[in-house]
Amino acid sequence: MPFVSSLICLIVLLNYACVGSGQKLGSRSKITDPYASQFTLLGVTLGKSTLNDVQRRFGDHSVVRYGEGGNAVSQICVSSQDGQAKVVFSSGPTGGWQTVTNFDIVSPGVDRSALGSLRIGDCRAGTFARAEVKTAGGLGLGLTVAQVKSVLGTPKKEDSNRLYYESLLYNETAGDSKDEAARNRDVDSSFTVISVDFRGGKAVHISVGNTNAI
Repeated sequence: MPFVSSLICLIVLLNYACVGSGQKLGSRSKITDPYASQFTLLGVTLGKSTLNDVQRRFGDHSVVRYGEGGNAVSQICVSSQDGQAKVVFSSGPTGGWQTVTNFDIVSPGVDRSALGSLRIGDCRAGTFARAEVKTAGGLGLGLTVAQVKSVLGTPKKEDSNRLYYESLLYNETAGDSKDEAARNRDVDSSFTVISVDFRGGKAVHISVGNTNAI
């Protein structure tokens, strides 16, 4: 018993010594993005699924790549059976032009000039119904402004035809120096941007993007 008591005392003393010297005793905890439930659409998850997964799930749809160098983007466009909802899955440099980092849900009622670089002209019909085109968190076409706010909360920016949401999270461990904290922000981060465009009071274009370096 004296040996056991001595061993316990030694462990306690070592723990205090570690804390006092600034050594970290636990692993860095993972962060949870407040919009994480919006990252999955039709079985495709941002930061996890690839464009190859999209092709396996919906058929051998063409991958369209445009732009050059670090500005290049690869996309696959799939539409609902009735053509009333088009989905564009995209991957840019942060996804290695393979991992899906963004998706857009587009209604026929959208202003084409507001779509920018989205390629929706070559969409091929999928096997899903329009009603299925919504995120795991309940975001979909046809929602009103009030309904979108009930799903996503208060937007960072708002105008008459658009709601804009953004989150930037990073991990820090207690005891990190300023330089360590700055480095951690680059490698342990989650950046999310969600925009919802409205026409006639209904959502006609939803864009969800996430860069998660964890």
